[in-house]
Amino acid sequence: MSGGEAVVTNTEFLRSIDLRTSMYIVPLTLNLTYQLHDDGVRKINPYIGGGIGFCVAKRDVESRTLKEKRYAGPNYYLDFNDSQTVTGQMFQLFAGIEIPLKNMKIVAESTTALYDLKNFDPIVSISHREPVPEYYEGTDIDTVPAENPIDIGVFREEFITSISIGLVVPF
Repeated sequence: MSGGEAVVTNTEFLRSIDLRTSMYIVPLTLNLTYQLHDDGVRKINPYIGGGIGFCVAKRDVESRTLKEKRYAGPNYYLDFNDSQTVTGQMFQLFAGIEIPLKNMKIVAESTTALYDLKNFDPIVSISHREPVPEYYEGTDIDTVPAENPIDIGVFREEFITSISIGLVVPF
């Protein structure tokens, strides 16, 4: 995980932050499939299934605005997290059909997977800061938070649905 911190002097800058996010998810699941009927007589053999497992997710964020500018001033702080890898659980449901065609099969399948990505930190955390009051007797810190930070790019769960059609050829 890598990141950085910047100080923003006014809220006008906060309107024009560019963030390009790429996410790569590698799942590993244990699936069970149920053939509704596969007696060799019917032309179409439908099936359903599901599975559970875990995934490894990597998020990369690029921001020309945050990397090219320098900031000074005590008003707003940005914590920028540009790369992070986490693991999470996943759940998958699928349904499909197999259509025999001489020595081959045509397979059509629809899959929906739920990925738990709650372990990701926010991409950008923005908070307003104020100077330490004179009466404060704590450690030597420059500022104290004046509000709870605003988190941008918080992931909870991701649903991914795919449809595929293929041809199975025995060797």
